Amino acid sequence: MRAPGRWLTWLVGAAMLAVVVAAVVHFAEARAFVGLVERSQPSWLAVAVLLQILTYVAQGEVFLAAPHASGHAVPRRLVYELSLTKLFLDQAVPSAGLASTAIVANALERQGIPRALTAAGAILNIASYHLSYVLLLLGALGVVFALGAMNALVAAISLLFIAFAVAFAGLVLGLAGRASTGAGPTARIPGLKGIATFLAAADTRLARHPGLLLKTGGWQAAIFLLDAFTMWSLIHAVGAAAPATAVFAAFMVASVFRTVSVSPGGLGAYEAASVLTLKMVGVSLPVALATTLLFRGLSFWAPMLPGLWCSRRLLREKKPEQAEPATPEYWSIPGELVAAQLQSGPDGLPAREAAARLVRYGPNALEASRSRTWLHVLANQLRSPLLLLLVFAALASGLTQEWFDASMVLVIVITTVVIGFAREYSAETAAQALRARVRVRARAVRDGRLDEVDAVAIVPGDVVELAAGSLVPGDGVLLSATDFFVSESALTGESFPVEKRPGVVPASAALPERTNCLFFGTNVRSGTARCLIVHTGAGTEFGAIAGALARRAPEAEFDRGLRRFGYLLTVAMLVLVILVFAAHMLRGRPAVETLLFSIALAVGLSPELLPAILSINLARGARMLARQGVLVRRLNAIENLGSMDVLCTDKTGTLTEGVVRVQDAFDPVGVPAPAVLELAAYNARSRPA
Repeated sequence: MRAPGRWLTWLVGAAMLAVVVAAVVHFAEARAFVGLVERSQPSWLAVAVLLQILTYVAQGEVFLAAPHASGHAVPRRLVYELSLTKLFLDQAVPSAGLASTAIVANALERQGIPRALTAAGAILNIASYHLSYVLLLLGALGVVFALGAMNALVAAISLLFIAFAVAFAGLVLGLAGRASTGAGPTARIPGLKGIATFLAAADTRLARHPGLLLKTGGWQAAIFLLDAFTMWSLIHAVGAAAPATAVFAAFMVASVFRTVSVSPGGLGAYEAASVLTLKMVGVSLPVALATTLLFRGLSFWAPMLPGLWCSRRLLREKKPEQAEPATPEYWSIPGELVAAQLQSGPDGLPAREAAARLVRYGPNALEASRSRTWLHVLANQLRSPLLLLLVFAALASGLTQEWFDASMVLVIVITTVVIGFAREYSAETAAQALRARVRVRARAVRDGRLDEVDAVAIVPGDVVELAAGSLVPGDGVLLSATDFFVSESALTGESFPVEKRPGVVPASAALPERTNCLFFGTNVRSGTARCLIVHTGAGTEFGAIAGALARRAPEAEFDRGLRRFGYLLTVAMLVLVILVFAAHMLRGRPAVETLLFSIALAVGLSPELLPAILSINLARGARMLARQGVLVRRLNAIENLGSMDVLCTDKTGTLTEGVVRVQDAFDPVGVPAPAVLELAAYNARSRPA
């Protein structure tokens, strides 16, 4: 919400709205607007408010369909809060309803609704919305065609949206309950991988139930119809009249432009489309503008503050933490008692019990940072305020029919985006390939025999065998050890290996003093041991540190400077537009021509070549670093590296080449001794089979 790109999309939407209002005022007579006030009928405004309240009731019924079908009760107060939250998120975060649906699903899960039901409800919500949208839009296009008001642009955009909506609804229904979703080809579709696992948990009997789909589709259609009749009521509220079918058709067609717009809630795009479509079906420009603005106030601005409050409250609620075995201060308890508490023993766990615990406690892995899809990398290029200014400059040049200038600016924008995208996406795919090649294995005792399993499948209660070179797969307590030394530099910063032995230490012992414990993320330097795993994944000491660090990276100074420069230009352009527009209007110049002139004047402030120059130079730096074996995932990081004067590291020398080399071997008095090197080699090869 606080991203610079988000605020700039609001500014662009507001600018589009200002252009629409100025254009209607220019082409309509002032007396017509005065007549609207004189003929206004407030009683119809009350009807419109009531119709909008009913839309939230209908949306609540959509949320309740799946829980009620399975016999689960949901508080009505929560349902209406979720309706307000969904409205706010759908307007503020355009995502085809996915973001708001995910928030609603999480809120219902916190009320004790099983994930299978919340996932089924989400699928019903998304699919029924798009299918009802398609059916009503087809009806609206039929009305527009019958009135003789159809044009090629409206038909083309509407048909493209219909094709997308049908395909998207079918895709969501097809993904419901598919166990292979997380690894199949659908997982590679941008934006779908994050919800694929969630959809796989859906109860397919509910998600694909024809009766439920028809019921939720009926409520979704009711929401569209209530909105359309709100528009019809508002036309009467300003003292005018229009056929209900014509108003319905105009509203559905205008809603398509609101849906496909990149501005929040279709701000500006919806107003323009609504005024034009109402004019197409016979409504005058002043009535169309007044009705559209009133509808925007009732359906968007009025519920915005309560929707914001509800969404912030729901997002602040923490998810229930993953269940962990109750073994407090296990280092102060004998290993046999810890094993008894975990219902384990020297022979480890049965394979079936290990599988059950893997489901209960989750995989033994830290929550990895999400890999960015090509769509995320592309969107990251467009977040630059400078690029958005250039896009605005191109649009302004197009409005003033300066086609050469507009095309040149667009070429610069596309070149800049392509250069940054190509470099960052290639680095992202290389990083993903490296992560995919890293696969850690562990030797665990299952059903009384030693098996090699993936480290992510280790669970509390597992007994693992460790030797020189092993990575410790979890936090645990030693059951046996022989000349066992472990490097804990990742946790404690101590560069020298620490000897570990079975036993008991005081409950108050700090982490470095727990000589009977092993910790996730450390590695064995020498010796052999058997360890009982107590905590895995995010429940480990290393996981706690990783969780504290799993925050958004702080904004770099280079990014901060670009953002401030972009804001400075934006503010300067807005001030210039307002001042020039006001000055010319006071002198009696035409409103539309004056607005276009002031925008064209402000466009002259935009530095067209600056983004391209920055991208080319950063890409050249990334190429030079790549020759030295350095992978640059974000181009802007190069500037931070170049600005570095002093690099400080701790005594462990963490910043190394990652290559271990034997320099020499010495006897006790410091004389080079090849025999010592031979003995070390025998020791390294003596790992048990």
